Amino acid sequence: MRTLQQRRERYALLVWQALPGRLDRPESLSKRLESRSLHRLLQSRLALPFDTHPQECKKIVRALSARGLEVAANQLGTLVNRSNAARSAPRPTLRK
Repeated sequence: MRTLQQRRERYALLVWQALPGRLDRPESLSKRLESRSLHRLLQSRLALPFDTHPQECKKIVRALSARGLEVAANQLGTLVNRSNAARSAPRPTLRK
């Protein structure tokens, strides 16, 4: 089960990163998903079959893009926490 969740999160992050301009609001994403140029872009970047299954691809992008934003934020928070922990860790001293 955990492997499936990790895969979903990786795919969600890929979808979110592939979207131009970080279309975070569902309204703007739905509007842009009607664009053929966005279909071609996502087909190129993610290998989604927009030409044969456009409705299914739109559904996938809508579902995963919102989760991708959360995953990106969590990863950023983890990086910041690690960086802060590394700065606050005691430094080894040289012995004379």
